[in-house]
Amino acid sequence: MLKHYRKHGRYSREDAARVAGVSVRVWNEYEDGKRKAPAHVHLIARAVMFGDLGQLSPAWRGWRMAGDSLVSPTGETFTPGQVNARTWDVQLIAELRRQVRELSAPFAQLQLI
Repeated sequence: MLKHYRKHGRYSREDAARVAGVSVRVWNEYEDGKRKAPAHVHLIARAVMFGDLGQLSPAWRGWRMAGDSLVSPTGETFTPGQVNARTWDVQLIAELRRQVRELSAPFAQLQLI
C-alpha cells in the first residue's frame, strides 16, 4: 500500500522516507514487506502522498492535495499564495473592525434628536 501511495504522489523512495520521518533503508523495508510500517506512517503517506487530508483530521474530510494546490470538497482550488492571501485578508478585516469600533466609540454616547 505504501508503494501505491508513493507512486500515486510521484515521490521517490528518498522523498517518501523524508516525509515519513524514517531512513531510506527503513522505508525500503516497509515497501518490500521486510518490516511492518506503523499506522502513523500509513496515515502520513496517505495524507501527503495520496493527497487525502481527511486522514489527518475529520475536519479535513473531503479536502485533498493536488500537486501544490489545496482542493476543497466542492472542487475549489487554492494555491499556497491564495491561502496566504486569505490569511492576510482575515487579519486586515480584523484590524479594520477594530479601527471602526475605536473611531465610533466617541459617538456611542450621542443621542439623535
